[in-house]
Amino acid sequence: MNLILSLIIAAHLLTVVPQKSYDYVSTADETVTRSAWASAYGAYGFLAHNHLAGRYIDDLELGDIITVTSAAGAKEFEVVEIKQYRVDGDYYIDLETAERLTNQDVIEEVYLPGHVYLQTCIAWGHDPSWGRLFVIAMEK
Repeated sequence: MNLILSLIIAAHLLTVVPQKSYDYVSTADETVTRSAWASAYGAYGFLAHNHLAGRYIDDLELGDIITVTSAAGAKEFEVVEIKQYRVDGDYYIDLETAERLTNQDVIEEVYLPGHVYLQTCIAWGHDPSWGRLFVIAMEK
């Protein structure tokens, strides 16, 4: 499933665009960006700003279905894990365990080969990118 055409999450059809650089996230609404980082680890990763398509990522719950469509057809993935982190300089603080992780630690926890992961920021107060939300799904 190389060229991903669309993604359906929370009953919303979203357009998928390629990542132009490792820090690029599309600013178009109803659009997610395919993560080059995740692809390098064999995962299907999608990024979106929390005030745009990321708002749908925030609505996902365990057991929800994500449909990924490519030229080869559609595949369904079930949400199996949701992780939330507060960003603290160069570290991520797991909001469930309070564990302090490096960027590499988070990559190894989230970018699981063959899985789909969705990422958006968590806003807190006046900080729109206070934390990170990762939704992880595996093929049904």
